[in-house]
Amino acid sequence: NAMPPPKSPRLIDCDCHALTRMRPMKVLVLGMPRTGADSMFLALKILGYNPYHMKVAIESPKYDLKFWNEAYKAKFFGKGQAYGRAEFDKLVGEYDALTDIPPAVFVDELIQSYPDAKVILTIRDPDEWLACMKSTVFAIVDWPGIRILKLLDPFVVGALFTGIDLVAKGFFGDYGGSKSRQAYIDHYEYVRKAVPKNKLLEFHQPFEWKPLCDFLGTSLPNDSFPRMNNPEKF
Repeated sequence: NAMPPPKSPRLIDCDCHALTRMRPMKVLVLGMPRTGADSMFLALKILGYNPYHMKVAIESPKYDLKFWNEAYKAKFFGKGQAYGRAEFDKLVGEYDALTDIPPAVFVDELIQSYPDAKVILTIRDPDEWLACMKSTVFAIVDWPGIRILKLLDPFVVGALFTGIDLVAKGFFGDYGGSKSRQAYIDHYEYVRKAVPKNKLLEFHQPFEWKPLCDFLGTSLPNDSFPRMNNPEKF
């Protein structure tokens, strides 16, 4: 009998990431992008956390995007072994808070990996969210120069747009259509059912410090709550 072909090594199994978790995971912000993820990222920094966000993945000297793309392929398309606690510890072991996509689409994996972490849902009206996504994240996919940039910079631009495509097809179902809207609604309902109420904060805009700090058990900062990344700035 012929031997089965050897499994291809996974990118996450390389030695370019921390092998263990360096600090406990404390906060999972599982709201969708364009629901205040940038503001939450800065707010958590002000509160003393070390948060992870898409901008961190993009700026990573270890080129984190390719690892997330590997995780997307396993989760949504059954290609390779799914990521769990060991893989996330290697990828984001130095962070104690996660926000934005990529992390937000790994609800089951993250709450199972870090059951002691508190969960925050940043919330926005579905139609407002869809309109914002169509004018920002989904809009840039059609930029004429993107194909050239993907070839010139495969590690960042190429990997970023590969990831957008994987999430659009695997999670949202389309690029800003009715499937995206329903996926948004389904995501929030799923998180509400998956997380105990005493560990979940539904955080509505305009964001204010008090409900967040009460939930996390932190002191109120003197600074006003950060308001970041409106559609015009994006």
